[in-house]
Amino acid sequence: MRPHYAPETTELDLSWWAETSDLSPLRELTGLQSLDLARTQVTDLSPLRELTGLQSLDLRGTQVSDLSPLRELTGLLSLDLGYTRVSDLSPLRELTGLLSLDLGYTQVSDLSPLRELTGLHSLDLGYTQVSDLSPLR
Repeated sequence: MRPHYAPETTELDLSWWAETSDLSPLRELTGLQSLDLARTQVTDLSPLRELTGLQSLDLRGTQVSDLSPLRELTGLLSLDLGYTRVSDLSPLRELTGLLSLDLGYTQVSDLSPLRELTGLHSLDLGYTQVSDLSPLR
């Protein structure tokens, strides 16, 4: 049985709900501003592509590796990717409004895609493969 979400929903917390893997029912929630998918079975973020009003997204502890569906989510202010399979940050290049980014315990090594994210106030790089911080200047 799939849960039903009201179209006017602005916040949704599905964290720790192990059955969560298919995000396609969320496509219609275009007013969504905050989405917590921490520690779910999510791998495919493509259904989130149209959620351009999203400001906060928590993907901590998921199996996500491809961030390309987030490329158009330019309203994102907070993104938690800790403990994911993410290594390529290039899809985040245009998210210049991002204020908080957690990359802890990921396979990230290249920070150059973050060069234009000059508004970042919080960046967690704990236990990553990053050795060159010069893109953050």
